[in-house]
Amino acid sequence: MEEPPFPLVTIGLWLQILLVFGFSLFMLNRYVSFKKTAKYVYLPVALGFFLSFGILFLLPLDIGMTSYLQCRSSATDPESCNKPYDLVDPNTLKILWTVVYWTTFACTWLVYPLLQSFSYSGHFGFKNRVLGAIRENVIFYGVGALIFIVVLIWVYFSVTQHSFMDTLGIGIAISNAWGLLLLICFLGYGLCHVPRTIWRLANRPVQLKYIQFKLIGLKKDVDSSEEDLLKLLKKLKKLDESISSNHAFREYVDQMLKIVPDSYSKIRRGSGNVRNSYSAYVKFHTKLKSAIHNNEASKSMYNELLIKAIEIEDIVNAQATSYFTRPNFQFRKSGTCSPFFFNIEWIWILIQPITFRLLAILCALISVTLVYSETVFFLFPKYSIFALLVTATRETFWMQAFSFIGVSYIAACVFSGLFNLKLFNYYQLIPHQHTDENSILFSAAYLSRLLAPLALNFLYVINFVQREEYSDLSPFLRVMGPMSVVPFLGNNFQIYFPIAVFLFTFATLFNLGNKVLSLCRVKKFQFSEDYEDGRIDEGRALLSEERERMERGLIHSYENVSTKSTTGDIESQHFESDSEIFEYPEEKSIFSTFVGFFSGSKESYNTTNNSSKSSSEDFMWGNKGKEWEKNTSLVDDTQKLPWELSDD
Repeated sequence: MEEPPFPLVTIGLWLQILLVFGFSLFMLNRYVSFKKTAKYVYLPVALGFFLSFGILFLLPLDIGMTSYLQCRSSATDPESCNKPYDLVDPNTLKILWTVVYWTTFACTWLVYPLLQSFSYSGHFGFKNRVLGAIRENVIFYGVGALIFIVVLIWVYFSVTQHSFMDTLGIGIAISNAWGLLLLICFLGYGLCHVPRTIWRLANRPVQLKYIQFKLIGLKKDVDSSEEDLLKLLKKLKKLDESISSNHAFREYVDQMLKIVPDSYSKIRRGSGNVRNSYSAYVKFHTKLKSAIHNNEASKSMYNELLIKAIEIEDIVNAQATSYFTRPNFQFRKSGTCSPFFFNIEWIWILIQPITFRLLAILCALISVTLVYSETVFFLFPKYSIFALLVTATRETFWMQAFSFIGVSYIAACVFSGLFNLKLFNYYQLIPHQHTDENSILFSAAYLSRLLAPLALNFLYVINFVQREEYSDLSPFLRVMGPMSVVPFLGNNFQIYFPIAVFLFTFATLFNLGNKVLSLCRVKKFQFSEDYEDGRIDEGRALLSEERERMERGLIHSYENVSTKSTTGDIESQHFESDSEIFEYPEEKSIFSTFVGFFSGSKESYNTTNNSSKSSSEDFMWGNKGKEWEKNTSLVDDTQKLPWELSDD
């Protein structure tokens, strides 16, 4: 039957592309800064994020269009088939899938590894860094090429057909198998981790204990990173003193001096030795770059956790007393709309626990549904819950809506595991634009590596791949091709392998990892209101000490507060007290951001001569539009809310 003409592109497709582009930039801006990150890193990573998140919209389009084409081919009256809300030409969609897949394939296996080695390299000069990156990846590519050639030869003699497309399908099948293995690991972890994390966020007292528990470890990390950095800076100081201006290695020393922090100027005398060779200078440069980043990252995580702890502590105290105490070093925007948004923020604080619990229950139900669908569809594919939902809503808007929800939740579980992963000092994504180039490249590589397996696994869950009337029409499946072209990667591999999701979810649900660590006498925090540990008490004392230091620093330097904008949504306030400088990044919520946007007026501060207490802001509730006054006298220790707070 002749198919009707389809539009090549639609307005809806362009809107979805713009939405994905904006979301990708938002996620990328959360971890790295456009100004500070090298463009040869930022642009490829942005492309990887864009293509990876694009499957959330491309796959529902593919499913809706495939269902429509199958209906027209089997129905006696093709006009009775309902068109999907956004119908795109199948060839256009196939081209999009081809571009997305092979672009991410090239980035994953070629571009990102080279850029990781280049950015992490301690070589001096562009040429030396490129050659060093290539040499570092020769072993990786050599081993990978050898394995691929061996598998290719074995498969070539195992199959009867030897066309170019079959050979190409071998590479796709092997790549998908490796990506599916990663997908199972991250998905099995995320299906339990996501609802559990949301549920725990609803219990603020336990969250406060958890942060106090972590503060001690982060404080030790800060002290350790500062010691390591100081040793390297002293060695660099020694090099700076001993290497003359006409020495062959002087330019290398000058390049290293350009990246040192301001604390380097306080070092009076150098110590330690560095062997006088190019390879030794390269190793020292690599260690110096890593130490500087580790020090900045540990300080950033400590500051952010400290601010979060103070915020939660204030809310917990407010709920216990029906009063709200705002620390005097937290600055609030003033203006006409400030009281209004202050009330909205407190409404959100009141409903946040119940909202998170309901959301956690919803996520838990979706997780159970996915685990069930993943583990039983290989025996009874028609009884997969997602397959039943898609079949029941066939050729309707809800079919694509359920598909979008399902693939989005799977992506959220997988990506949450990837974004929370920490591999020693090699890989860790740190919010507020403190992530190093190597880590953001690593995340982009694995996002791209998980793209095709994620989409393929979801099509199995909804029983699309097993049915030839769908698999022959789907543009995505036509690009991927069947994995059965490889004998040991046949259909059984993708059918039985997802059962491992249940094993990973089971292990995460019952904290088997923590129980193994406890057997090794490694203590992990237990999310229970009755849990007590010495580190919690130490963290509570450390939190109190840091709060007093911040307040004392603000009071002593009220006349000379300097505010400089750093990255994104964060501003850093530098407070000088005697010889110490306190850096406090103010974390802005959505509501305080709105306040600043609508009011746009100057900031006013409340200070008190009593540094042992946390004074509250004296809000002017009287005349609408009146500026919030700067109160430098002793004020009440608490601020009465417009309503009584209730317990969670």
